[in-house]
Amino acid sequence: MEWLVNGVNPSIIVVGVPLATMLTRRFHVHTMMIVGSFVTAAPAFLLCFGPDLGLLIAHFVLYSIGEALWSARFIEYVSELAPPGQVAQYVGLAQIPWMLVKGTTGLYSGYLLVTYCPKGAAPEQMHTGTMWLIYACIAMTTPMGLLLGRKWVQGGMWQPERPSV
Repeated sequence: MEWLVNGVNPSIIVVGVPLATMLTRRFHVHTMMIVGSFVTAAPAFLLCFGPDLGLLIAHFVLYSIGEALWSARFIEYVSELAPPGQVAQYVGLAQIPWMLVKGTTGLYSGYLLVTYCPKGAAPEQMHTGTMWLIYACIAMTTPMGLLLGRKWVQGGMWQPERPSV
């Protein structure tokens, strides 16, 4: 399964980020962050149907496409917020939430695995769908947060001047 993790995602990102950025450049940065994070999070619901290689591959492909949609636009967003001469510092600091998520996931992922996929349990005793439903709901907090907090998120962004009527 290493080919899936180490091959599919990086391949889609290397090709997809420049392509997605080029194709979506006319869309507002925040809109693409919402759409991209939704496309990244929603495929986790596919895994609620139980262990299936096809669904796992679909999850990875859709997740990677979503990442390609939002990743460059996120850096663009942070760059627009940064004062002149401080873009690098802002981009670096913008990675702190990612680091926090990576650190806190370990606090509950082991519990979820032990609870829903106990070691040595028969397949009928495992509840992987419930586990993935929990993960999918957690993943959906990002697009929902971006959508609900759009006025706050867009508050510091550069806005094109609108012609006066």
